[in-house]
Parts: sequence; C-alpha cells; structure tokens
Amino acid sequence: LNSLLRAVTAVESPAQRLVIILDNVDKYDPRVVNEAFLGNADLFRQIDSHLVFTIQSSLLLSPVDGAVEQSFTTLVLPMLPVFHRHTRRLDSKVVERVREAIYKRVPPSLFADVDTVDHLIKASGGCWRDLLRLLQDALLRARTHIGPAEAKAAVEQVGQTYQRLLRSEDDLQILAQAHLEHTVLSDEKTRYLLYHLCLLSYNGVGWYDFHPLLDNY
Repeated sequence: LNSLLRAVTAVESPAQRLVIILDNVDKYDPRVVNEAFLGNADLFRQIDSHLVFTIQSSLLLSPVDGAVEQSFTTLVLPMLPVFHRHTRRLDSKVVERVREAIYKRVPPSLFADVDTVDHLIKASGGCWRDLLRLLQDALLRARTHIGPAEAKAAVEQVGQTYQRLLRSEDDLQILAQAHLEHTVLSDEKTRYLLYHLCLLSYNGVGWYDFHPLLDNY
C-alpha cells in the first residue's frame, strides 16, 4: 500500500503527502469502531499518508478500551454554536451565517418569514444533519411556502425519532443533569445518549445540553 501511495504522490503532489478521508465511520457502533480502528491503530499509523476519519464523541468521553488520544491525534468537532453558552438563547451572528447556508439550499422566498427559519435552526440544536431533516420534512408539507405550521409539524415529526431512543428514567435524569449543569459523566448510559445525539456537545470550554427536539418530551 505504501509503495502505491508513494507512486501516486510522486505523480500528483510531489511536495505534499496525500490525505485519505474515511467517511461515515461515525455511523458505526462504537464497539465496531473500537475494534476496527483503535485496535489496529499501529497499522493505520504505518500508512504513508495523512488519514482523517470521524468517530462518535461518545468514544472520546467514554472509550470502550483505551483512550482514543493514546492512538490518534484528536480534534473535536462540536455542534454549530447556535446558542449562547449554557442557554437556549440563539447567537444572532452564528444564526445569520447558518441562515445564509440554508438559503443556498432553499430559496428565501419559500419561507413565510425569517422567524420560521430561525425556529428550525433552534430546533436543530446546531446539528447540521438534523437541520437538513427538518428542512426536508417542512418542504414536503408545504404547498406554497414553509410557514409556522409546517415548521412545527416538522419539529414534532423529527423529534419523535429522538423520543423513541429514550429507554428509561435514567436517560431522562442524565438529560436533566446535562441541561442544568452542562456537564456529563463518563459512563455507558451517557455514551449511548451522545452516540444517538440525544445529548449534544458544544464548543468553547466545552459544555453539553440535551437536544432541543426533546424540549417537549
């Protein structure tokens, strides 16, 4: 493999190392990722190129075996910082940029007003994947444009997918603690909630809160 990589590098980018990006690794169960990647970290480090892949934040907080940092250099990619720290108040500067990104996919004319767009942004919690799901659901419901009714229905529909992931009172207690204290413990139950994005990790000093789609649960 390294011989092939060196040959390609010599032709395509003699002055730089190639970058290999492994997509969707974070979609696999943490135990699978642990066995395939962390268990074979020595083999991956021998590859003569840069290697980039994503894993669940739950593996950083509560690893299956050894700490991820012992095997790879880690960089945490938190949710889009749509909220002011430790609140549910939208950060207007961030929301404006997210709104611009939305308008590149969905024309502004298809929304009844800006408040409807911001409502969907807030409901997403800064999770881009969920924002796209909310937009798609709202678009499918809209006859002429996305209004408050379509946005509300989309939030309820996508929110149900998260509600079904909650298993017990213990899950609710962990979510409540994260909302009140904005910290979490390193245990199996917390890892489950992080893996399924019921708990979201935000940037800065690093803080947590439960997904806004669970607000009305």
